[in-house]
Amino acid sequence: MAASLGGQASATAANGTSLATPAFNVGSTDPVAGSTIAVAISWGEIPGTSLSSVTDNAGGNSYSVVSSTQVDNGGAATRIAIYAAHNINTTTAFVVTANFSASSNTPFIAAAEAMGVDVSPRDQSTGQSQSAPGEGTNAVTSGAVTTTTDGQFIFAATRSQGSISTISPGTNFTGIASVGGQFRTEYRIQPSAGSQAGTFTSNNGASTWLTSVATFKAAATGRTTKNTRAVPLGINLGMNRRMPV
Repeated sequence: MAASLGGQASATAANGTSLATPAFNVGSTDPVAGSTIAVAISWGEIPGTSLSSVTDNAGGNSYSVVSSTQVDNGGAATRIAIYAAHNINTTTAFVVTANFSASSNTPFIAAAEAMGVDVSPRDQSTGQSQSAPGEGTNAVTSGAVTTTTDGQFIFAATRSQGSISTISPGTNFTGIASVGGQFRTEYRIQPSAGSQAGTFTSNNGASTWLTSVATFKAAATGRTTKNTRAVPLGINLGMNRRMPV
C-alpha cells in the first residue's frame, strides 16, 4: 500500500502548559482508524520545563518520541521533537495536544496523518542545530539518514530562533504547516531507499535553526478504510491559528 498524506492541523501559542492543534476536520477530514499521526513540536524551555506527554482526544493512542534536537542558549534550551502514534483510534474533531511540565516559551505544534504506513516504529531519524546556515537552497537541514526500504513517508520539521522568516520546503518536499514565520513542516514519499535529509530554504540565513526528520516505512499491505484519499495539497488547513492557553 502506498504511503500518502491525510489530514493535518497546526497551532502556535504564547507561554503555557499545554498546546492543542485545531480539530483535524477544519477544512479537511478526521484521521482514518489504523493510520499514523506524526507530530512535530518545538518549544523554548524555561528552566525546569519539559514536554511530558503527547495525547489526543480519541483515547487509547500512544505517542512516542522518534526524533529530538535541542540548542542551548544561556542555560535555557530550544527543542524540536517529532512524535508518532501508529494504528490509531480516531474520533470526530480529532485534536492532538502537547503537555508540558511547566509553562513553555512560544511553543509550536503541527500534526499530520500518514496513511499506508507500517505500524512498526520509525525506520530512521536524526536532527541537528545550525548557526547561520545561509540562504542557499536546502541550506537548513536535519542531516542525512539512509532509509532501508522504498516508498517511505518522510516527515521533517524546522524552527528558527531568530526573527520571522520565509521558510520554503526543501527540494522534492511538499510543505504541510507554516506557523508564525518560525516553524515549518514538510513531507515527501521517497521513491527509492537511500540517503535522505529534511531540508528547507529560508531568507533568514543568519539565524540559528533546529531541524529534525523521521522516516516511516510504507505498509506491505493495507486495510480498507472509509477514506483512502490524500487531502489536496496547497490548501491552508487550519494553519496559523492562535490558540488560547
